[in-house]
Amino acid sequence: PPRSTLFPYTTLFRSLTQKKPQAQVALDENLHCLPFGNRSAPNYYDEEIVITFDRETTGHGYPYFSTNGRRYEMVHGQPPNLLQVFWNQTLPPYSLPLATGGDGKVVQLVINNRHHRGHPIHLHGHSFWKAGLGAAGDGDYNATLHSGMLETDVVLRDTTRFNANSWLVLRYIADNPGVWLVHCHVNWHISGGMAEI
Repeated sequence: PPRSTLFPYTTLFRSLTQKKPQAQVALDENLHCLPFGNRSAPNYYDEEIVITFDRETTGHGYPYFSTNGRRYEMVHGQPPNLLQVFWNQTLPPYSLPLATGGDGKVVQLVINNRHHRGHPIHLHGHSFWKAGLGAAGDGDYNATLHSGMLETDVVLRDTTRFNANSWLVLRYIADNPGVWLVHCHVNWHISGGMAEI
């Protein structure tokens, strides 16, 4: 299978009564599944959004995560982002609204991970196709170098993972209007700012 479909870890299965593993099995992330209803990822996109996750440190030495140089925060005492949109208010400066309108355009979401660890990533409100995944250490996505690695025969999902110091390309159809969160699925990472609406 192509490089981007391989899940780079080994799962150990063992009995609760045995201390040694009984079997060691390498898992293919797509499990050789076919896209549901033969819905492959579109081989084009109408809009591209690029976000970059990074880990930074405050002046006092406390670590936090940033998205495009800004930290996502849930501010107590302020209305939720969805209400701010309905009330025609300006969204907070950490917001980078994803294209989620009901127009059905194909959005390519490029996520660069400048952190030294991989992360599970989750998108609310939409299912997506994981069109491409860089290997650990590949750096930021570069269309000239990496667009030939993108695939369309992949399954729909709402959560996937990406590698350390690497990139991930998702495609989704913007057919569910709303204010949706994309975030790391590790709780202390999202509370530390690794999220975007």
